[in-house]
Amino acid sequence: MGDGKTGNEAAFVTAKSLIGIGRGFYQTAAQVSVQAVVSRQEVSVVTAVFFASMSIGGAIGTSVAGAIWRSNLPRKLSEYLPDEAKGQAKSIFGSIVVAQKYPVGGSVRMAIDRSYRESQRLLAIAAISALAPMVVIMFFLKNVHLDERQTAKEEGEREMGEQKKGDAE
Repeated sequence: MGDGKTGNEAAFVTAKSLIGIGRGFYQTAAQVSVQAVVSRQEVSVVTAVFFASMSIGGAIGTSVAGAIWRSNLPRKLSEYLPDEAKGQAKSIFGSIVVAQKYPVGGSVRMAIDRSYRESQRLLAIAAISALAPMVVIMFFLKNVHLDERQTAKEEGEREMGEQKKGDAE
């Protein structure tokens, strides 16, 4: 891990795995929670609104991340690249393949790595800042107890409603 490459790859894989696990737990729990507090007739609408909200949130997050990346990485490259490589900043920004062509440990590659690292750091700060309010809100969500009695109660109410309709006719 002394070369920095292995550590960065391991950190990336670990971070993506933790994000996947966290999202799986959150998304499933939130979806069930939202569905549990509405009537059966409203479940499909609430589920659609839930997923639409998640998609909109994802689109906003992607847009913000793209704006941060596009505004920071070129500036960082121009700042850190050696004078002889400053003219390459645009092509390095435009293609990771171009960036990878520079030898590891060279002054240009070290400047590229630093630029990428600092830009990624800003993305991580923005993501954590966006998640912080969600962690606080999590503690104020209604605790929904799911058990068979609730389902049986709803089925009984539905049967009673159908029975009353039959009696009225």
